Formats: sequence, C-alpha cells, structure tokens
Amino acid sequence: MSWSTSDTTQLATFANAACMLGLFAAGPLADYLRPSMLLGCNALVVCAGLLLFSFVTSVYHAMAIVGALCFTRGVMWPSANVVFAINLPQLKHDTAFLSSAFGSRIGDVVGPLLVSVSLAMFGLSWRWSVLVILAAVVLSFAISATVVPQNLKEPEAADRFTLEGLAQKMARLVADVDGWLVFVSNLGTYGVWSLYDYAAVLAADTYHLSPGQAAGSNAYMSFGSAVGLAVAFFASGYLGIAGGRMVHVVQSALSAVALCFLASGALSLLSFHMLLFVVGFGFVSISYVPFMIYAARSRADERAFRISVIDGVGQLCGVSFTYMYGTLRAEQGQQGASTIFALAAASMSIATVALVAYYTRLHTQEQREMGFADRTAESESCAA
Repeated sequence: MSWSTSDTTQLATFANAACMLGLFAAGPLADYLRPSMLLGCNALVVCAGLLLFSFVTSVYHAMAIVGALCFTRGVMWPSANVVFAINLPQLKHDTAFLSSAFGSRIGDVVGPLLVSVSLAMFGLSWRWSVLVILAAVVLSFAISATVVPQNLKEPEAADRFTLEGLAQKMARLVADVDGWLVFVSNLGTYGVWSLYDYAAVLAADTYHLSPGQAAGSNAYMSFGSAVGLAVAFFASGYLGIAGGRMVHVVQSALSAVALCFLASGALSLLSFHMLLFVVGFGFVSISYVPFMIYAARSRADERAFRISVIDGVGQLCGVSFTYMYGTLRAEQGQQGASTIFALAAASMSIATVALVAYYTRLHTQEQREMGFADRTAESESCAA
C-alpha cells in the first residue's frame, strides 16, 4: 500500500479530528465513571488497533483504525488528572504531571525509533514494524499493571449527567480568566504538536531521505521532549514549585527561538535534527502541566470536563494547523517548510506569553491560600 502526499495530510488531519471528538465525548466520562476502568479500556483498544493496523489494505481502513485509536485516547489525560488529584497532595501535582508526561514522551521516542530501526536496519516491511511496536506496547502495559497501587482511590459517585449541569459547568469555565490563559497557552503548543505529523516528511522533502532515514526525524523531537520533561521534573523537585515553573518558561522560549532558526532554512541535516531536539526540549512541558494544574485545582466534579474542553478545543485548532501544514507542503514544496516552521514559532511565542501570565496569577493565588492556611492554623492554636 503506497501513501501519497494527500493521503498523509488526510490521515494526519483525520487523526487529530478523531482525538478532538474523543476529548469532547469520552473525556468528561472520568467525572462520572471510574478513571482506572477508562484507562484500562483505552489500553485494550490501543493493542487491538495496532494489531488490526498491520493488516490494513487501503487508506480508508487505516483512517478508520487511527480514528478509533485517537477517539479513545480522549479519556487518557482527563482520567489521569482525576486519579492524581484524588490520590496526591497539591504540592506534588507538578512533579506527578511531569512524570506521567515523561512516560508518554518515552513512548514517542521508542515508537519512531523502532520504526526507523525496523525499516532501515532490518529491512522489515511497515506491517512488521507495526507488530514490533505492538509487542513493545503490550510489554509496557503488562509492566504498568503490575505496579498499580492496590489502595488507589477512586472518585466518589457523581451526580447524574444532565444538560443543565453541563451548561452550568461551561458557564463557569467561560467566565474564568485562568481558564482562558491556560487555553491560549495550550492552543499555542498545538502549532508544534502538528509538526510531529510532518517532521519526517519535511526532512525527506528537504534532504531527499528515504522513508527509513526520515522516520528518525520524529525521534529527535521526541527525545528532546523526553529530556525536557526530565529537566522540568528535576527542576520542580530541587528548585521548588516556583523555580520549576521558571524553568518551564525558559524552555518554552527556547523552543520558540529554535523554530525561528528552522524557519530561516539553509541548514545542514545535523543542524535540522539538533533544532528539532531543542523544539521538543522546550515546548512539551507547557503542553501538559498548566492545564493539568488548572483542572486539578477545579471542583472535583469538573476536573475531567475542564481538561476535555480546553484540550478538545485546542485539538480542534490543531486540526487546522495539521491541514494547513499539509496544504503548504503540497503547494509550496521546500518554501512551504519554512512557512510551516514560522507559523509554529509564532504560535509558540504566544503560548509562552500566556504561560507567564497564568503562572504569575497562580503564584499570587497560592501565596494567598498559604497565608489563609497559616492564619487559620494560628487561630486554632490560640484557641487550643
């Protein structure tokens, strides 16, 4: 089965659209059902989908399977946020969100690497490469199942779903300034997320690489994002919450600068890969932490809903980024690559500004809450 430029664009666009629908439809379920059960169902669908994908015979079969996988992915982060918020104290939320995102990025490093090695080094077909990924996924899920805590808390039974309750949740979210800042910050990162769909093909177009050689370009971004998350994790642990968040801002700015260099063009392949590494290093921590913090600080019955709406609308705009990038690549060729990176740089710059504004407001709120807690403890000690 061969893939044309239009097939690649359609598949990437359809995948993002399915993920967006999954966030809106499946994500809020974590406010009403057991999050651990939803995560388990997601794991089963991923395994079944990869197995079926190795047997596809047309682009439409591939689109259907990828659509199902991306739709069920909509339960992942809302469910994880609910589990973290219930089982961990607020001071550990930053590091918990970063560690879970780090695991996700490790998967993004291993996936393209396995595909590249399978195609280029071992000469396997793409179907066998998918089965290699399936084996790695099954192994990771099996290991995860053995280390899940036995005393994991689940959310209490929520009120029955009603349209009136949904409208009230939406009204509270729309009226929240912090929600808008988190939304803009998250939205800006989707200009970079969409590069994941095109990094390999842009490298192939620009440097005339084979599919196996080009597949490694995604690995540079993924490896950079894994390193970036590790740095952000240790910064939060050793520098404290405020210091860790300052590191997030610096990383985000570095990503925007690297994208500007990529947009300038006339780079060697090594420089291209190193800049992709910096892009991944810088942008990924703010793709997770701000909206996960925001949702965890929300009402218990609105956490999954808020993640789903904010990330779902961001995903909707990500569909536009993906389609726009594909159109630029198809119509402008190598010049389109420079335009794509320039658009990603602009979106990342806007995300960085919104991140600074949100973290500033968040710091003020946390200082106020700590002061109130200290006064309450002092009054209770005096009363005793």
